[in-house]
Order: sequence, then C-alpha cells, then structure tokens
Amino acid sequence: MSAPSFAAKLAAAETAQQDLARQAAQFRDGRILQLQARIAEIQSAIEAAAARREKAVAAVERASSLIKSGSVSTVEMARLTREQAIAQQTADFTDREHRFRAIVSTEFRRS
Repeated sequence: MSAPSFAAKLAAAETAQQDLARQAAQFRDGRILQLQARIAEIQSAIEAAAARREKAVAAVERASSLIKSGSVSTVEMARLTREQAIAQQTADFTDREHRFRAIVSTEFRRS
C-alpha cells in the first residue's frame, strides 16, 4: 500500500470517526432532554396525585366528624375511605415510578 493511499484511507477513517462521535453526542444530548422532559412530566403527576390524596384525607376527616351527628351516611363514609385508599395507592405508585425512572436516567447518563 502506498503512502498517499494509506494517508487518504486514514483521513477518511478519522473523518468517519469524528462524524460518528458527533452523531453519538447529538443522540445522547437528545435522549437526555427527552428523559428530563419525562421526569418533569412524572413530577407533575406526583404533585397531582399528592394533591388528590390530601383532598381525600381532608374529606375523610370531615366526614369522620360528621358521621357522629348523622350528617354523613356510613355508605358515604365508605366511599370517601375507598377514594382515600385509591388516592394513596396512586400517589405511592407514581412516586415509585418517578424513582425508577430517575435511576434509569442516571444509569443512561453514566453510559
């Protein structure tokens, strides 16, 4: 192989490597932005779930004091208690999902 031919092949390989490195960096940066947007979306869902949970807890507390006077039926109290449990489970699940995605995001950034 002649020196000019080798130099041309080396230059072409270096150019291809630089292009590949640029593409990889663009992909990584895009993926990080995508993950950050997803984290913000999940954080918003967590906050909404926490607000629903707090609303349900307040409703059960109000109903608990009113059930003694007969102003709230046991059926209504059961419904409110069920809603509270569902709101708590939703908040817990959303929080676990957020933690899982944060771990995945951290692992992705390391690679």
